[in-house]
Amino acid sequence: MLYGEQGTVIWVVVCTALHGIVALFFAGVMGPVGRMGIFVGFLLLVAANVIIIRGGTPEAGMRALPLFHGAIVVYAVSILLEFFV
Repeated sequence: MLYGEQGTVIWVVVCTALHGIVALFFAGVMGPVGRMGIFVGFLLLVAANVIIIRGGTPEAGMRALPLFHGAIVVYAVSILLEFFV
């Protein structure tokens, strides 16, 4: 880890916060299905951040990794559903 364990935790939390801000703008142009997907995906990211903050170790990051991947899947599926619905 380039920034150490605590630095990495801060980096992940800051990037998630920036992502949330930008997602608000993106949600503004989406319909209800897309907005719901963004909301659910962001909840998964928040849960992952809680795991990382509480653990603060590489092992905690590995436990949170499936939640990050899940958020990506939720985003992609909701955007596709929004397009086709």
